[in-house]
Amino acid sequence: MRNIVKTLMVAAIALPSASALAQDVDAAADAPAAEAPADASGMTAEQKAAYDAWTPQGRAAYDSLGADEQTYFWTLADNRKEAFLRLAPDSRSALMSVPESQREAAWQQFESRAEALDASPSDSGETPDAN
Repeated sequence: MRNIVKTLMVAAIALPSASALAQDVDAAADAPAAEAPADASGMTAEQKAAYDAWTPQGRAAYDSLGADEQTYFWTLADNRKEAFLRLAPDSRSALMSVPESQREAAWQQFESRAEALDASPSDSGETPDAN
């Protein structure tokens, strides 16, 4: 959970630089497997079951997403789904504006910055010296 929170904290910093990424990422490697046809809500039976198991807050967060964001949400790994829902709307929009081939690189950048924050001395519970 702490990694997710820290990922979200650096999202506002990382998103502007994410659009400047020049590397291409093989999107086919991350393509979701073929799923059963969606119901009227646009969700597969498996997705609907997951949605129904969420808290009311989780469902409300998902429901607040735009159609493209909802579609993208289901392509994410489970650990990234929660982080995506916690992003501020403008940060989600910025992520969605990044070319699809570069989104994986943007997520990796978020995660590496979150890991760096995890390693920071402020997480050790110690107070910095006031020298």
